[in-house]
This record gives sequence, structure tokens and C-alpha cells, in this order.
Amino acid sequence: QYWTSKYRLEALVELQRILLAHMHQKTFSKVKVPVFIGYYFKDKNHQDTSVSVPAVLKMYEQLGTPAHQKRKIAFPDANEHVIANPVLSGAYEAVKAETFRFVEEVLEWEVRK
Repeated sequence: QYWTSKYRLEALVELQRILLAHMHQKTFSKVKVPVFIGYYFKDKNHQDTSVSVPAVLKMYEQLGTPAHQKRKIAFPDANEHVIANPVLSGAYEAVKAETFRFVEEVLEWEVRK
């Protein structure tokens, strides 16, 4: 009801072009801002199939962001690529809590809950 499975093929071609041209260490090392990465990973057989978890983790390590300003958190109960969707994700509350924690501790912003 809330999702589509129809995509324009032109978008896939452009996305592939962007990936090949820009998604590499030279680009990632230029990122200096705080980063929060949440992802679905439980084990080899239960993980995100929409993106490559190993590629995401490799990119995370190549970021130019100082270590104290970046966090990566696996959400094994998400059972879904869209981890912050309260309808689809089994980890919605955990994702919300960890996102707020990042905002408060790393960005030092007050979060109204």
C-alpha cells in the first residue's frame, strides 16, 4: 500500500554512473562532518539486501570525519532495509533512540522527545 516496485530504467543508469564516478575513497575522505550510519545486519543470512553492508562499512572507515564524530550501529531486529519506518522495521524504537543519542552526544543538540 505504501511502496512501489516500479522504477524508471533511466534512474538506474544514472545511479550506476554516479556510483562508478564518485563512490570511492577519494570522495569519502573529503567528508568531514558528523556521520551516523544505522543499518540492518543480524548475520550473513539476515542483512540488508538493498545495499551492500560490507560496502557501507568500508565507506565508513574511509570517511574523513574524526572518529569521535561518527557512529555506526547495526540493528539486527530491523529485518528490513528501511530501518526507521515504524510500519516496516522491527527496530524502529531502537533506531529512533540511537539517532537521538547521536544528535545529543555528537552534535550536542537538545532533543525534545
